[in-house]
Amino acid sequence: ETPEGRSIVVLAKERFNIRERQLEGEHTFVPFSATTRMSGLDFDDRQIRKGAAESVKQWSAAQGGTVPDDLDGRFEMITLHAGLVMRRLRQLGANGEAIAQDVFDRVFEQVDDALREMSISDVGVAKRIKAMAEAFYGRNKVYDEALAARDSDRLAAALARNVYRDKQSLTAQSRALACRVVALAAALEHVPIQAFAQGRFKYPNPAGEPP
Repeated sequence: ETPEGRSIVVLAKERFNIRERQLEGEHTFVPFSATTRMSGLDFDDRQIRKGAAESVKQWSAAQGGTVPDDLDGRFEMITLHAGLVMRRLRQLGANGEAIAQDVFDRVFEQVDDALREMSISDVGVAKRIKAMAEAFYGRNKVYDEALAARDSDRLAAALARNVYRDKQSLTAQSRALACRVVALAAALEHVPIQAFAQGRFKYPNPAGEPP
């Protein structure tokens, strides 16, 4: 009954819709320690972790939760993380909507530059930008809906399909990334419009503390 132990139960309930009565069956609590700097819950085929950002990141990588280091993999990570920021901005009214558009424009300015550095023609760049913009919005629509519904399975399935290119099944790595995405979305809820408007925004700790 440590604070860390209670916090992982709260996270499982609020973000993954796992109720205490469901934990009467097979499950394992992973206690917080100074060595791991995180706590967790293993339930069915889910592994939920909460703690220091770098510790959770290293644990995720150890479970196979690494993203392919190629053009597609990098685009997927940019899409995911920029989309989470834009999701928060859209919650913050008209000013947030305007800044969200600025974020999108800036992301695709960088994508345009990267494609041109690859010696792709103007026509080729235009076609790729159009396809990538559609992918950006399509993926984030699915992620947003899954987060709003607190449907971790749907989120993990989308990440498996898009990020890890696994169209057949959920995987441990997609579930680990889904857990991190849920934590990032929760942490972003603490970021006020002033942080964006004044140019002070920094990606928050995914453990859920205010930045």
